[in-house]
Amino acid sequence: MGREHHDTYNWKIGSSNTGNDYYYENIPDCFDAPTYTCDDGPKYGYRQFVQKDRSVGAQSLMTLPMMGSVAKDGKPNHPFTCGFPKSVFSNQESFDPLRHELRRRREGGGGFVASSPSRDGTEIGPSFDGDWSAS
Repeated sequence: MGREHHDTYNWKIGSSNTGNDYYYENIPDCFDAPTYTCDDGPKYGYRQFVQKDRSVGAQSLMTLPMMGSVAKDGKPNHPFTCGFPKSVFSNQESFDPLRHELRRRREGGGGFVASSPSRDGTEIGPSFDGDWSAS
């Protein structure tokens, strides 16, 4: 049921959604976990990845999302946009201890409740990656 953050990477803004791995939050590439800040602005992680490969003479292999949804934003600091905000889902199984957002929500019967992709993502199609070569 959960989305993996690599599947939701928005290379145009340098952000991905963590999915079920960590509270469905949109995390920008510049986010630094030890300091919990994003001081330097967008870093576009894929560019660093490719540059590191090139510096040692290696070629990069990457996949890009072509359908579904990707992170709609990448705010530089907390609170990050998330799929299950406490303001909408007040009766949740667990909350992010730093940002008080949901990891996943269970209904009375124990099943997981799906989030609306429009809450934390933006829908894309094959044309989303059309100008990849220009980046």
